[in-house]
Amino acid sequence: MGRRSRPSGAAVFPFPVRGRELGPLRSPRSPGRFPGARELAEASGITARGLYRHMAAVGMPSVKALVVSARLVRAYAYLKDPGRSVKEIAARVGYSRPWLLTKQMREY
Repeated sequence: MGRRSRPSGAAVFPFPVRGRELGPLRSPRSPGRFPGARELAEASGITARGLYRHMAAVGMPSVKALVVSARLVRAYAYLKDPGRSVKEIAARVGYSRPWLLTKQMREY
């Protein structure tokens, strides 16, 4: 299997599932939206429940924690650009309200 090129800054699911690497942690339907457990499981050819079990077995955090981390890393990269507002960045990484981004940044 050949290597696929990855978009710059895309978070990658950190382990192969059934011998397949999942690739960028982005939704193909909407570039600013990160996929949920169902989409990740579908991309790997297993059920969402199987994905949760597999992640727990290898000591990975929950799917939600993985997606939140990817969103926050991307938001942090955008925050380095002084020309962007928090409102714009929050919308760009998939938060419906800017305060939700701020809250999660404080929590993590």
